[in-house]
Formats: sequence, C-alpha cells, structure tokens
Amino acid sequence: MNQFDVSGQWPLYDKWHGLGRWSYSLANRQLLEGTAGVEYDADCWALRVVAKRFTIAYQMSATAFFVQLELDGLARIGPDPLDTLKTSIPGFTKTNVAPPSN
Repeated sequence: MNQFDVSGQWPLYDKWHGLGRWSYSLANRQLLEGTAGVEYDADCWALRVVAKRFTIAYQMSATAFFVQLELDGLARIGPDPLDTLKTSIPGFTKTNVAPPSN
C-alpha cells in the first residue's frame, strides 16, 4: 500500500455539516490532496466554506479557498466549490436540495 484516501460528509450539529478528504502518499510521506469544509443549510439559503490543498509538484503544494452563499432558486454568490466537492468526495450531495414535488 503506497497511499491511503479517506473522505466523508457528516452532520455536525443542527443545520451544520462537515466534509473532508485526505489523500496521503506513504512512499513520499506527503499529503497529495486535502479538502475540508463546513456547510450550513438554513432551508432557503446555504453557506459553504471549503479549503483545498493539493500537490502541484514534488514537495510543492497550493491551497484554494471557497466561500459561497447560495440563495435557493435565485443565485449563488462566490466561487463554486460544488464541482470540487463532487470530484473529491465520493457520494457528496448538497444538504439544501429541495425534495421532489409531486
């Protein structure tokens, strides 16, 4: 085993959810990719704060930060972390998805 990868999304408290992914190389003894964030769902709006650290070259990394306010059915303000979360965390789903109407 040369590396391990752990990811998940879980409820923290009331309307708060945590999410994260850690991919670590045992051979190089370095973090390949790390994503951590929180999401608050207030029914008609949601707030996401996400940080992502990733390797760009051997022993070199970069960090990206995302803060997004989503007004359900109207607009999203801020850089969109959803694509990053969907590709980084298998099974990731938005917490503020409205149930299907009949």
